[in-house]
Amino acid sequence: MREGHLLPILISILISLMTEMYTTKYDPQKNRIAPDLSDGHFIHNKQRGGNTITDFWTCKGEVEVKDSDTLGYFIHYDCELCDSVDFYGGQDPKTHYWIYLKTLREEFVLELSMFTINVARSTDGADYVPKNLYTAPEFHEFPGFLITREMRQTTGQIHHERERFSILHDTTTQNIVRLNRYNKVDQGLLVELMEKVAGKLTHELEQDLLISWISRNRDVLASNLFHREYLQYTSSIRKECCCGVDCNSKRAGGNLEEQADW
Repeated sequence: MREGHLLPILISILISLMTEMYTTKYDPQKNRIAPDLSDGHFIHNKQRGGNTITDFWTCKGEVEVKDSDTLGYFIHYDCELCDSVDFYGGQDPKTHYWIYLKTLREEFVLELSMFTINVARSTDGADYVPKNLYTAPEFHEFPGFLITREMRQTTGQIHHERERFSILHDTTTQNIVRLNRYNKVDQGLLVELMEKVAGKLTHELEQDLLISWISRNRDVLASNLFHREYLQYTSSIRKECCCGVDCNSKRAGGNLEEQADW
């Protein structure tokens, strides 16, 4: 239930899915199985409601959110050498990223990062927590929700897309993800993909997080496929949970927009 580093989080998820579930060890140029390629297999194609997912994108745009629903952070530096206060804005809804999924029948939005901007919806993921990893998360509620056809018909449009970047059909990415390990050149190409989506250069921290999270996510998925945990998944995601953020403006005592300090 945190914010920050949204883009490397989403790209690492999609790269990991593509690597472990949409690749094969077969090398068509050499007409043989190459041991240095990844262990993914096309037979593990992701499905949503029995409908195979044929493509997925990282989308860039903005979401409709009131200023009063965004967060800001005060940091008080109190030490012998300094005594100052800094203020940092939280997640910017005008620069937002989300995952877009296409199946044979429909397209879906997978929204994973609006919890801290007062769209406090989380999903009960107890049935999907890795069973064979010692570092599996101890909590079972995950922020995020799927926007389906039914939801689009009954609610207003909050996502306004500016650009869409296919991960599954990107030629450069296809060549990289078939490798078990990434060298410096491969890592640089993954960073270039992230910067192409961002439309700007990224910080070294974000670059390191991207590579680290891809490696971690791949291990989780590889373990899932090896132990066939996906066969135990329920046919549909369990009921969504709703919970509020700590400082909802309407719960903080009156309308903050009417207060002079606000």
